[in-house]
Amino acid sequence: MLQVENMPNVFKPLLHHINNNNMNYIRQTITAPGGTFTSAASMFGYEAFEMYTSGLVTLTGSVSITTSGTLNFQTFNIRWNANVLLGGFTATICGITITQDQLNQTGTFTCVYDGLTWNVQYYADGKDQPQIAQGVKTVTVPVGGTLTLTAGVSEAYQRLKGPVTLTSNYTVIAGTGVKAGSQFQIELAGGITIGANTLTVFGISINANQALNGGVIIIATYDVLTTSWIAASTSRPISTADLNPSAALSVMGNYTNVSASPTDITFSTNYGVLQRSGSTLTTSLLTSNNFDTSLVVLNKVSVVNLTSAQILALGTTPVVIVPASGVNTVNVISSITVTCNFNTTPYDTSTTVSAFYAAGTIGYYMGIDLLGFLSSGISKLYSLDSATQQFQLVANAPIFLQADLGDPMTGDGTIKVTVVYQTINS
Repeated sequence: MLQVENMPNVFKPLLHHINNNNMNYIRQTITAPGGTFTSAASMFGYEAFEMYTSGLVTLTGSVSITTSGTLNFQTFNIRWNANVLLGGFTATICGITITQDQLNQTGTFTCVYDGLTWNVQYYADGKDQPQIAQGVKTVTVPVGGTLTLTAGVSEAYQRLKGPVTLTSNYTVIAGTGVKAGSQFQIELAGGITIGANTLTVFGISINANQALNGGVIIIATYDVLTTSWIAASTSRPISTADLNPSAALSVMGNYTNVSASPTDITFSTNYGVLQRSGSTLTTSLLTSNNFDTSLVVLNKVSVVNLTSAQILALGTTPVVIVPASGVNTVNVISSITVTCNFNTTPYDTSTTVSAFYAAGTIGYYMGIDLLGFLSSGISKLYSLDSATQQFQLVANAPIFLQADLGDPMTGDGTIKVTVVYQTINS
């Protein structure tokens, strides 16, 4: 075999020229079974190969590119115009294993035998291209699990569709060994019922409405600086169905006194309103703090039901029918109505009642023979206003109801006392 180092010096430049400029590539088509491709060695150097596929080929056997002999310090090129998925098999050039990411883009392998070993150098076209396998794949989503995509191998456009009802969480991610700028587009085509589970695509949570009705695309791009996939979701008109379900009987807001994400503020009591209490938003009934205490509040009502036992002790144990009003205020009665419910036996002996302040100097309201009712009906007490000025009203004190002449005798009926009054500043 003719070697450059054994040639007379006058022929060496010519042979180097022949060896290094033989760029008439011989096309070799790679198919799924793989196989061995041998570059013939001759006095003029090696044959140059173009490795080619018409589309993505998933190997069912290994690929080996070798030579029929070794020419010391001679170079030959392999032009790579193939898109190959190893699928568990291997691809070697002159015994050197080629990685998956080099098999999914165009480039050139330069091979040199230094007399002892083969050296293989890979040059991508122009720059290290992103790994993007053209094509569209429709994925029927299973009931749960993880879909792991491979850049440059899995189709760049993935369409997720149902119909399916998840029984566990479903996640879409990508594997490692990725080049900068590699990209996937994930279309949510609808028909996916999440239920109590989650659907996550490259870290973005898909809500129940988006999963079921579709119309959303997630674009994920590999960022070499952060060595992670950065994903963004396309927008579409937002409906109330896009919002996460709120707790029952609640409003969404920030209940704290600092900036924070909104949460559900639940109304835990009937007639509660949303109001600020110190540094917290809460739901509660209105209190005196919600009103100007200088204003007169009209038509307050107090209702007290008295049993027969209370009535029989009404002379010695008066009953509060209006509670104390508060400091520097007084309750002024507009009317006292009594609903009498007759049972079998009327009351006797002490049947006249009075309403009064314990510290007052004279009675306030009176009902003559009120407890002597012989049938059910409605009666009322009358004001004891007199021409003589008396201190009938007392600030911040309750109003009692009492039988005037001691405890009534016998009787088993009941009464309901309804007091309409105003609270004013004293």
